[in-house]
Amino acid sequence: EIPDSVTSIGDRAFAGCWNLTTVRIPESVKKIDIHAFYDCKNLSTVYLPTSMKTIPAQIFVDCKSLTRYSIPGSVETIGERAFMNTGLESIIIPLNVKYIEENAFARCENLKKVPIPSTVEKIESGAFEGCTNITDVYINVKFKDLRLLAEIFGFGSHLFTSDNLDECKAFHWT
Repeated sequence: EIPDSVTSIGDRAFAGCWNLTTVRIPESVKKIDIHAFYDCKNLSTVYLPTSMKTIPAQIFVDCKSLTRYSIPGSVETIGERAFMNTGLESIIIPLNVKYIEENAFARCENLKKVPIPSTVEKIESGAFEGCTNITDVYINVKFKDLRLLAEIFGFGSHLFTSDNLDECKAFHWT
C-alpha cells in the first residue's frame, strides 16, 4: 500500500512489477509520471485518487490483467496511450471526460463495448486502433464523420462495413 505521505509517483516507479495485483493510490498523490505501472502484467485492480483530472500518458501500458476499469468521475482527460495494450474488456468513461488522447485505448484486443459520453469534445487519432473485438460503440452524433471515426478506430477497421455509418451495426448513435 502506498502511504498517505506520498505526493507523487515517478517515471516507471512500479514498471515491470509482475507481483503487483492491486494498487490503491491515496488522495495525497497529485502527480503520476509516465509509465508508472508499465508492464505490470498481473495488475488487475487500481484505485486512483478521486480528485485526479488526467489519467497520465502511458500509465498502464501492457497491464494485461487489467480487464475492467472505472475511471474516476473527476477525470477530464485520458492521456496518450494510457491503457494501450491492456486486457480491458470494458471501460466506464465518466461524464466529466472531455478529451481522449491519441492511442489511449489502442490494441485493447479484448475491449467489446465503448460508451463515449456526449461530454467528450475531442477524440484523437488511433484512440481505439487495433481494438479488434469491439462489438458496440455508443457515441454522440457529433462524431458522425467516417474519416474522423476511421482515424479514431484505425483505418480499415472491421467496424466500417459500410460507407453509411448508420448501417454499421457496431455504432449506436446517442
